[in-house]
Amino acid sequence: MLEQSAKTPVAKVLATSLVCAGYYLGGAIACTLKFEPGGISGIWLPHGILLAALLLSPLRLWWLYVVALVPTHLHLVRTFQGPVPLVVMLIQLGGNVTQAVVPAAVLRRSLGDSPRLSTLSRMGALILIGAFLAPCLVSAGVASLFVITHWVGDFWIAWQRRTFCVMSAAVIVTAPIIHLVTGDFAAIRRASRHHIAEFSLLSIGLLLVLRF
Repeated sequence: MLEQSAKTPVAKVLATSLVCAGYYLGGAIACTLKFEPGGISGIWLPHGILLAALLLSPLRLWWLYVVALVPTHLHLVRTFQGPVPLVVMLIQLGGNVTQAVVPAAVLRRSLGDSPRLSTLSRMGALILIGAFLAPCLVSAGVASLFVITHWVGDFWIAWQRRTFCVMSAAVIVTAPIIHLVTGDFAAIRRASRHHIAEFSLLSIGLLLVLRF
């Protein structure tokens, strides 16, 4: 995991660079799937990537990620979203960081230093906090600031679209990254009928949440 590997200065730089590269690449892809008006992506992949990185990394690295993401996000927006006011870019970044840092800090209390998602309760915690509560609350603040700065005209449309794009990224991106890094994919192949039933129930619930 990133937590085990990022102990030397070189490893910290590599870990930070990896997070920024993932954020940038995910953002570049997401910018091609954006809604109008407001340029809100259909699925904001960087949220899922950043949330996974924070869950897999020690707390001492979080501030490095945040600092490094400032120029990363600004360059990403200027390159793929066109002329966006600086204040709007900073609001975007602040929302992106907050909706990843807050749930990651909360989830570490329940998931621990080894954030395996091999049980229904652990996966449910990720979905409830990282893919539902945090996006809903933070997106409300971001959408309000967008309206105040006249970047968008309708709060509810901006809030709904931003919440959905972040929610879907947390489900689609964060969980597979954590499974891959922690080796849970191998455990899935050895899953019992009970675990398969749990996974099926969870998948149905996700589809219902994303549908409605």
